[in-house]
Amino acid sequence: MHLSPFGVISKKEAGKWRLIFDLSHPPSASINDGIEKSLASISYVSVDNVAEVTAELGRGSFPGKYDVQSAFKHIPKDTG
Repeated sequence: MHLSPFGVISKKEAGKWRLIFDLSHPPSASINDGIEKSLASISYVSVDNVAEVTAELGRGSFPGKYDVQSAFKHIPKDTG
């Protein structure tokens, strides 16, 4: 059994709250400890890399950026 601390923080919109779970607790026995590190890695590109790829794509191309903060979803856990 895993027990993780949780809390709430206010959103920008008045009266709206976001539920937060600390899945890195307790140390050495957390939900996050069960996730293979290579499956959860994030890499960011540099501005130079964005410019290089945009130039390679040619005229009429442009870089895009999306805010997916509000698209956060809970991912079901396989209990089998």
